[in-house]
Amino acid sequence: VETCSGVNIYTASMVIDNILADAPGNFYLTGNLNTTLTFGSVTLTPASGGDMFLAKFNSAGTCLWASKSTGSGWERGRALTLDAVGNVYIGGDFTGTGTFGVYSYSASSQDVFVAKYNGSTGSCMWAKKGGGATEEYMKSLTTEAGGNILMVTGFNSSSAVFGTYILSTNGSQDIGVVRYNASNGTEQMAISFGSPKSED
Repeated sequence: VETCSGVNIYTASMVIDNILADAPGNFYLTGNLNTTLTFGSVTLTPASGGDMFLAKFNSAGTCLWASKSTGSGWERGRALTLDAVGNVYIGGDFTGTGTFGVYSYSASSQDVFVAKYNGSTGSCMWAKKGGGATEEYMKSLTTEAGGNILMVTGFNSSSAVFGTYILSTNGSQDIGVVRYNASNGTEQMAISFGSPKSED
């Protein structure tokens, strides 16, 4: 698996934040969609302030599928990882109410999300959110050797909630690491690192 994060390709209609390629040569794009765009035979139209999009292409550049979120604010995909059977996991941040497949969450200010998508169909299999009263930022995702998902987030909230885990800041912005069960998205661990200064 090859990945390139922090791509940040800006156009009038979208922002591409991450690209990831798998062993067979397929590749995935994610970011934020600001206006109606067509990916192959799929047309995506964003709502409100812009939606997260996720698109899969084969090695010839043909779009195999494309999906998006929806909501009352904006949602932006920032990180990607794959599992051993080709499902794709996306991490990002959102404001307002964000809906990923049938899973809907409300952000207190700006929260983070992690979602699993079927690699063959592009359908959302689960989605989870985390955050607190102020702003959280998606940093990175990776797949562990055992198949579960690790997320790195920056958080400013004095108490940021991830499932049954509560992370507290030591000062300004701290770093959190959360493990998710790849099968159902259950949070299995959450730890934080920080100092009286801001970590990024």
